[in-house]
Amino acid sequence: MKSHGVGLGRTALLRCEAAAVPTPSFEWYKGEKRINKGQGIDIKNLSSRSVLTVTNMTEDRYGNYTCVAANILGRANASVPLIPIIEPTATSAVSRS
Repeated sequence: MKSHGVGLGRTALLRCEAAAVPTPSFEWYKGEKRINKGQGIDIKNLSSRSVLTVTNMTEDRYGNYTCVAANILGRANASVPLIPIIEPTATSAVSRS
């Protein structure tokens, strides 16, 4: 996965899909720490995918996120860095003739 940029105060959506039989369970990690729902973080697990939503992005939420899909036959993971983006601001110049 390539990096995913999001601005401060914005919402980040990270999606993870895994095709497996039996259906996998999903876990999300930021660095080495497992992520749980709450405090602006939501995780929705469907049969073959998981969506991590981070609302009101703050500096401490940037970093490397990993999705782990597992079933009784094994595990697979994918990581993506969540990086800050600087949103453009409009400036105006006044000229006098």
